[in-house]
Amino acid sequence: SWGVDDSGAAYRLTGNGTTTVIERAPDARTPVWAALPDGTVSEPFDNNASEMAVSGSGSIIALQSGGSLYVTTDGGTNFELAASPGVF
Repeated sequence: SWGVDDSGAAYRLTGNGTTTVIERAPDARTPVWAALPDGTVSEPFDNNASEMAVSGSGSIIALQSGGSLYVTTDGGTNFELAASPGVF
């Protein structure tokens, strides 16, 4: 899953069997990827089931992974658990 904000920065999900990571590239045309400051969550990454959405400004990012929903409103500096499995 990936997205692009209004400035042209790109976001993508990567990870392994135990963690999911949101990475950002300042320019989607020539991406150089780096993990967001708080963009790693202890949920299993599944390329077919993990999803993310990014707002136009890039300040709000939602991440769904492992049945949990995480949200940041500060561009990825702090992610909060918004919902756990069985809650939504």
